[in-house]
Amino acid sequence: MATEMKTSNSQSPAPIVLDHPPNMDARRIAEEELRRIAYLADLLDNKFSIGGYKVGWDGIIGLIPGIGDLVTAGVSAYIIYIARKHGVSKWAMLKMIANSGIDLTVGVIPVVGDVADFLWKANAKNLRIVQKQLEKKLSEPHHFQ
Repeated sequence: MATEMKTSNSQSPAPIVLDHPPNMDARRIAEEELRRIAYLADLLDNKFSIGGYKVGWDGIIGLIPGIGDLVTAGVSAYIIYIARKHGVSKWAMLKMIANSGIDLTVGVIPVVGDVADFLWKANAKNLRIVQKQLEKKLSEPHHFQ
């Protein structure tokens, strides 16, 4: 959903790429990004049901030796980035970083880490933290003006 906007400086023909259309207000951006990270967290932690237990791509990709946990840590970092972008408290950020750090640190341990990737749903935990904070901000009429 990137939008290009030409710079006013004729000497610099490179476009400026915006994350969102220029007419999209801050409240709608926050709501859209909250939906996006909810989708990613579900994809990583709860996408499939095996024997009644929810599992996601985090555990599956984590089975790839060497890079699996790094790939999913990158997606987890994006969720944390969105939280920071929307002013989630420092305490909440620390909890989110700890959740993802535990997921990555334990996830790299052979066998134990693979099991932990399916059980320690860091992205779902982080999503709940972001939802709690952003929904509070979204309910404040003066916050996004």
